[in-house]
Amino acid sequence: MRDIVKYRKTVFIGIIDSSEGDSTYSLLKEILSLCNYYTLYENSPKTISIFCGDKSIPIIVNIRPENIRAVEELGIDFDILLLTFPYIESYGEDVLKRIVSKTQYFIVNSDGDKWNKLLDDNIKSIIITYGFNSKATITPSSFNSQDLLEMNICFQREIKTIEEEVIEPFELTIKMDMVKIDIYSAIAVITCCLILGMDIVTTEFSKSSRENKLLKKS
Repeated sequence: MRDIVKYRKTVFIGIIDSSEGDSTYSLLKEILSLCNYYTLYENSPKTISIFCGDKSIPIIVNIRPENIRAVEELGIDFDILLLTFPYIESYGEDVLKRIVSKTQYFIVNSDGDKWNKLLDDNIKSIIITYGFNSKATITPSSFNSQDLLEMNICFQREIKTIEEEVIEPFELTIKMDMVKIDIYSAIAVITCCLILGMDIVTTEFSKSSRENKLLKKS
């Protein structure tokens, strides 16, 4: 184990989700697997997973309302925190605010009027907003939705990866099964993967996991 982790950066990723079936957590694990990350560990409640890639060790914590205080008590400073919905009552605003204040990257659904209550006046986190509103850093466009949703995700401004590499504004094409994957979850997860330094250029997720595809830059 020491040889595996010796030259890799440990990255703590927190997921605060409202979708049924923990779809954000599942999708992130699926994309990591497609990008040749392999699983080192997953607990039986499926709230913690540890992956290993060429350059990093992502540790994913799926934060449910019933365990958020326990997560805070562990004192984890998240490198990346994903918030996929704007309604925070079930988690507790004060607890969430304290967790966000110690996060390096906060990827947040901004299609609501409450998410900004989580931002401390002196917050140092890098805030990356996404949603359908015009002020969001990342917005979906070019919809074609029936059973399969096709859309472009537009990155309006440059963002830096966790290794300080600059990602210029661009568009990413995705196709996904509407039953299987939530739009907000997909945008949050893909943004997280880009911050990790993964070179995704297009991705497709259909009903059968065997058909899932992810194309990377050559």
